[in-house]
Amino acid sequence: MRKRILVWLCAVTAAFALLAMEASAANYTGCADSLSQLGLFQGTGNPQDPYELDRAPNRYEAAVMLVRLLGRERQALDENNAHPFTDVPAWAGKHVGYLYQNGLTKGSTATVFGGEACTAQMYAAFVLRAMGYSDAPGGDFMYNGAVVYAQTLGLYTAEQGFLRDDAVVMSYGALVTPCKDGKLLLEKLVEGGAVDTARAQPLLDRYRIYHALSESMRPFEGAYALDQSVTVDMTIEMQGLSMNFGIENRMQLSTQNGLRYATTTRYTGIMAQADESYYYDGQSFYQANQDGRMRYQCDEETARLMLPDNSGITAPTQFWPIDDITVATQGGETVYTVKIDASLQAVMAEAAGTLGNMGVGLRDFEYTLCMFVRDGVFQRSELAATYAYEVEGQIAHANMKVVTKVNGVDAAVTVPGPTDISSYIDGGAI
Repeated sequence: MRKRILVWLCAVTAAFALLAMEASAANYTGCADSLSQLGLFQGTGNPQDPYELDRAPNRYEAAVMLVRLLGRERQALDENNAHPFTDVPAWAGKHVGYLYQNGLTKGSTATVFGGEACTAQMYAAFVLRAMGYSDAPGGDFMYNGAVVYAQTLGLYTAEQGFLRDDAVVMSYGALVTPCKDGKLLLEKLVEGGAVDTARAQPLLDRYRIYHALSESMRPFEGAYALDQSVTVDMTIEMQGLSMNFGIENRMQLSTQNGLRYATTTRYTGIMAQADESYYYDGQSFYQANQDGRMRYQCDEETARLMLPDNSGITAPTQFWPIDDITVATQGGETVYTVKIDASLQAVMAEAAGTLGNMGVGLRDFEYTLCMFVRDGVFQRSELAATYAYEVEGQIAHANMKVVTKVNGVDAAVTVPGPTDISSYIDGGAI
């Protein structure tokens, strides 16, 4: 019985490992908390849901946020500028008046400001203006292209809808993104007295460490070829029994003179098997233990869609999920230790919900995420995690280590092709 449970848990752990590596469950409360501590965001007064991040912001709320990001809230409150709009609530009146008198906003009509939902386009334009960019004729961006411009600056990544959490993340990101004049918006708010220096310093320090880590990955942004590997090692122990599971994946890719790639995946332990895939000369090749060898005619655009994600190499993570980041020197390498507790807790909650439906309790999760840089260039990341399961009244302890490594870039990359092409069965076109 114990061994049967252990075997099943090993399979569950493998599934959870993939979830933990790929899940994008978001938790924006930390960003809202940070903005609130800086005096740039306030709750709605709802005791059950203080920030109401899961609903769309209205134009009044967006106007207040813009004034705060401009560092002009105190001025707006003191000046009490007039405006012609009859629908603006009292709590937003002075903010709207400031924006109106300074030519930063217009109403839906001559007398109606409009309290409808603020769109991503509206808010992106607001934030870009706060950062010194202009949408006036001949300016930096056009109003109807505000979202695209914000995306190029890394301020906005959502693809549909626009909620208060999107506004929070865009505002948070704007604080530590260089403005048009090259300064960080948060630095400007501190210099102008809108944000307290002591409150801003931890965020500025965290960003500067993050920026150094990001710079170590810059060589990969324009690379035409990349060789990377990911290994996952897991051990589960329960009442004297122990079982191991492993994944070894390697991707070699080049876009020079057309797309070409090779991926190999080896599973060891309970799920032992090996898979290979190639894209070579307009054909996709697959070899799997259970399916044999197949080849398909495939255009490059379709082949790109089937590539594994390598975003862990080209970017460390976006800045907003990072709760803490520290740096140290170890054995000739610079080691960055990253904490993304809130986002991982969201992933864990998602996993716990899934496993709970299977009668498995997930608990006691701890992790360490380190990223290693040598001579200013990123080398590898290492995630070590421990956690426990409870199933059928028994406790199983799991240990997992995930290592992502850069093996080579550009001229150092060789992409192998499939061997014995004639042994692949022709499956036609994809």
